[in-house]
Amino acid sequence: MSEKRSAGEWREFVSGCLDFRPAEGVYRIAREMFTEPELFSLEMEHIFEKTWVYACHESEISNNNDFLTMRAGRQPLIISRDGAGNLNAMINACQHRGATLTRMSKGNQSTFTCPFHAWCYKNDGRLVKVKAPGEYCDDLDKSVRGLKKARIASYKGFVFVSLDVDGTDTLEDYLGDARIFFDMMVAQSPTGELEVLPGKSTYTFDGNWKLQNENGLDGYHVSTSHLAAAMRSRGGWPSGNWLSAIVPSPFWVALPRLKRCILAHLRGEICQGLAIVRTGSN
Repeated sequence: MSEKRSAGEWREFVSGCLDFRPAEGVYRIAREMFTEPELFSLEMEHIFEKTWVYACHESEISNNNDFLTMRAGRQPLIISRDGAGNLNAMINACQHRGATLTRMSKGNQSTFTCPFHAWCYKNDGRLVKVKAPGEYCDDLDKSVRGLKKARIASYKGFVFVSLDVDGTDTLEDYLGDARIFFDMMVAQSPTGELEVLPGKSTYTFDGNWKLQNENGLDGYHVSTSHLAAAMRSRGGWPSGNWLSAIVPSPFWVALPRLKRCILAHLRGEICQGLAIVRTGSN
């Protein structure tokens, strides 16, 4: 469409894409939900560029001057631990002409120098050097020309960023009850600390975030497409088999009941070693 849709038109569009008839066992979503460019732009603007987004684990930038790069929505970011050990999130673009400061995925350095005009920034975002300063006006104030920053916070070592610099919601408020799962992961470590092992695989595909999310939620394909990995984590139930992956399924205990079980476990009211509970066998 050449003209932007109004809020009412978007509600009508989304409603028209949904075909939910539980009594008939029909749960369909039109493929336009996955392909509409304008909808994607709105999702980037109002979801990924307005809320807290996972960036990394603190163990990935454990040393002073460590950094890595990532994206929050459409914005490229540098996540750094500066010389004082503080975490920083900065837009990966020079404030002079917008050139990308670093194309490295990770590293260790105390400054970032623009490859275009050599403006130099500390890894906390401060502009510390300008090439040929005499060519600029006398009132060039480096202190107000640092890198644009995002909010950054860590919960139990898990680092999140938010591009909404005027936001008032804390990371803990945003995570809400999901903190329980972070607490459980950390509680499995005798020292209360976790470490992300180095190495990763990166894949590029034609599709937006919902296609990847749809695949991640699909546990039915695991024992076929990922057979070798699945066999290493295969176990047995009294009836049937299971894989040690958490996937949505009508056989899983409803979240409120599971939450009560988890809370009881964390309070030491049930035996050590929380087992995943199912309501039936298949």
